[in-house]
Amino acid sequence: MILKSAKYDTEISVDQFNQLIRDFEVQYLQDRDYQHRLAVHRRPVVVMNETLNELNSYLQEIQGREELRDFDQERNAHGYATTKINDIWTADKRVRTLYNAVKQYCLLRSKDFNVIAVHVAEYRAMNKLYRKIRRAVYKMEGKKNSLEIPQTNVVEQKDHVHHPSTKTLPKPAIQTSPERSVPIDPNNGKVIFNTRPQTWQELQDFVGQLFREMGFDVEISKVLEHVRGKKEVDVYAIDRSSEYHPQILIECKHWNHSVKQEVVHAFHDVMVNYGANTGFIVSKSGFQQGCYDAIKNTNIHLVSLEELEEKYYAKWQAGMINKSMSLSDVLFPYWDPSGGKMPADGKPISFDTQRLLDEAYQPFHYIDARFLLISGQPIYNYPLTLPVLNDHFDVTGEAVMKNDRDLFDFMEANKDKVLRHYKILYREIQAL
Repeated sequence: MILKSAKYDTEISVDQFNQLIRDFEVQYLQDRDYQHRLAVHRRPVVVMNETLNELNSYLQEIQGREELRDFDQERNAHGYATTKINDIWTADKRVRTLYNAVKQYCLLRSKDFNVIAVHVAEYRAMNKLYRKIRRAVYKMEGKKNSLEIPQTNVVEQKDHVHHPSTKTLPKPAIQTSPERSVPIDPNNGKVIFNTRPQTWQELQDFVGQLFREMGFDVEISKVLEHVRGKKEVDVYAIDRSSEYHPQILIECKHWNHSVKQEVVHAFHDVMVNYGANTGFIVSKSGFQQGCYDAIKNTNIHLVSLEELEEKYYAKWQAGMINKSMSLSDVLFPYWDPSGGKMPADGKPISFDTQRLLDEAYQPFHYIDARFLLISGQPIYNYPLTLPVLNDHFDVTGEAVMKNDRDLFDFMEANKDKVLRHYKILYREIQAL
């Protein structure tokens, strides 16, 4: 109908394609009187969830249209045009836009670009609308929980609950931990290590882990060879992702007394003779005043472990996110309608089960390229509570995360389980 009414005698332009996407979204909401229903309903989230359910079914209907059926002659395999278009866009970042990906697909399959473009524009519009409403639901549920849920102590795991939901709790008052020399807020999210080192070996291991998780090449207790001989440093790190491969030397002092000026002078000699770019002395018990005079006009920094965590938090967070990107890309077609994934047998999947999995594994959904720009802000307003599922999608407990460290540990521990569960949902494998 659109093709006939618009009389596209020439190829649809990129501006027309983008306008179609906007028009489809607006028309869908108008046809369902969405805004009015939200305004008059006592519980707007009910309307949102009903619309999400409808959109989920409609997306599968669009994808199953004859025009969007795909046949790969080389593999003798049937599939969906949306899946292939997504593959084209993912495989080559030079494609840049969905419009260009559709054009390449039509050239590859010798299909009418205008016909495919209109169907894909509607699919894209419904997908954008689905994601927009889903974000609004999460936001609304988070605000509701922050008002209704009383402040309690965070429990790492609770067993045999019926159906916990994601909770955004108010932050408790700042507490003081006997293991640290400064007050900490356990729920501010900006935590790299949940425990404190008790020995100098642990301190250098913590520092090494920090730089390794940022993506640096790290060596513990490295022997350096320089113009005056050899010298061992506690931690050596090199950033190979940067153009000039800057080198960092770190000395770790887990002493019960403050570091003296002579230690700084000796470390400065090593820095100069080896030609390192930056140096850190990490001290458990601080530094004497003369140390700060000794580092003037040098590239040496005197810090506690907490100060080192604060300085590098954003870079550490970006490194941890980058580690998770490959799995996030694998999961994308399962949880996002624009991914083009359909069940192996072509039949619909349970919308309620899909939402339960999305809730249980939402950290995997949100870890993508946009979070590389978050500038060290916590990914969530912690604590974050997620349901724990078995292979039959029964809720067997809940997992609680207090900070980004807990979040990344959760993702590492569940990286195999999350993919298995989505494959079970899409009937690609059987439950264990």
